Amino acid sequence: MKKNYFLLLIALFISSLTISQNNTIESFVKGLVSSDEPFELPKTNPSTKEVTFFSEGFEDITTLESVGWVFKNNSNPVGGISWFQGNPGVFNAYDGATNAYLAVNFQSTGAIAPNTISNWALTPEFEFSNGYVVSFFVRKVLGSTWPDRLQVRLSTNGNSIDVGETENSVGDFSILLEDINPTYIQGGFPVSWERYVIRISGISGIQSGRLAFRYYVEDGGPVGTNSDYIGIDRVEIEDYNPIPLSNWSFILIGVLLTFILFFKFKK
Repeated sequence: MKKNYFLLLIALFISSLTISQNNTIESFVKGLVSSDEPFELPKTNPSTKEVTFFSEGFEDITTLESVGWVFKNNSNPVGGISWFQGNPGVFNAYDGATNAYLAVNFQSTGAIAPNTISNWALTPEFEFSNGYVVSFFVRKVLGSTWPDRLQVRLSTNGNSIDVGETENSVGDFSILLEDINPTYIQGGFPVSWERYVIRISGISGIQSGRLAFRYYVEDGGPVGTNSDYIGIDRVEIEDYNPIPLSNWSFILIGVLLTFILFFKFKK
């Protein structure tokens, strides 16, 4: 008789593991709160795992292209400077050597008239799905009176580097993840290192593509009213996925524990 109970316990445990492959703790918890209450799974929740598989601190930007980074300046007209190694004379890096950050400035476009800056820095290709987390640090010059702007965009078209050919085109990078200071407010851009965290969502299945940092400033350049100097540091991408566990798993595990306690106290 005890053997049959033991087999039943094993069957319940296996069923629990099988059913759990189709759901997550997040879906279970969402069912416990009303539909009009906001819910977000905390990043530090113990029922999740995080794996940082991409981290760039920009110690030497001359090596970036060899590992898959791509830079393209679509400003109109194109200026004499693209993205460059950080200048500690302006401000120091977030971490590492004082110049270990990626910088870009108003010289991305020419001095003929107020122009539109569209200067792109694309990460290497990587695979991602819903729940992946992108983080980076960004800042501009303290005391600057020229507003800056930065967009973070995503492409799901594999190794594509298509950002279009004009200052307003985005090519395959049509997914806008973040737009810092889109209305060019003085004080609307961080003047000390600030970390931005973006969780990728709305993606179907596993995708492959690139992340893009776009220094996009209208009425910019040496004679424009906008654009000065910004830096980006410590770009990281994390695989962040809940450990599968369904509603039924909780029920079946409860039944399993009940059987264990029953036999324990029966002896």
